[in-house]
Amino acid sequence: MTKGTEIQRLFRELGRHYHEQIIKEMTITPQQGRVIQVIHQFSGISQSDLANVLHRKKPTISSILNNLEKGALIYREVPKDNARQKKIYLSEAGTKLYEEVNAKFRNLDKLIVSNLDSHDQNELIRILNKMIEKKEVE
Repeated sequence: MTKGTEIQRLFRELGRHYHEQIIKEMTITPQQGRVIQVIHQFSGISQSDLANVLHRKKPTISSILNNLEKGALIYREVPKDNARQKKIYLSEAGTKLYEEVNAKFRNLDKLIVSNLDSHDQNELIRILNKMIEKKEVE
């Protein structure tokens, strides 16, 4: 295995590890989490707009929303001026879950550096910055 391949493998493994640490206690999927995040950001968003924001097909979004609605994390309302278009909102439970998940992601920085002393943290930052500066593929 080349060193470049090993570095890529390690990045993927670290990403999976940290992601699993955050979502292991959650009752939703990562896709559902992203939908909840967007609904929180754009309260009252339509299903069509939600699909556009997330770059997903409408049937995929519909399935995710149905599951979130069954879990009482969202609710839909039909506006008086447009009976064909439902507006999507987080329920109280959905808002609480959003806040819990958001807090976990805010603490991710502590998790990432928890096994590195200050010197190693600075060295890793230096190396990653060097990689970014030289990111052009020749």
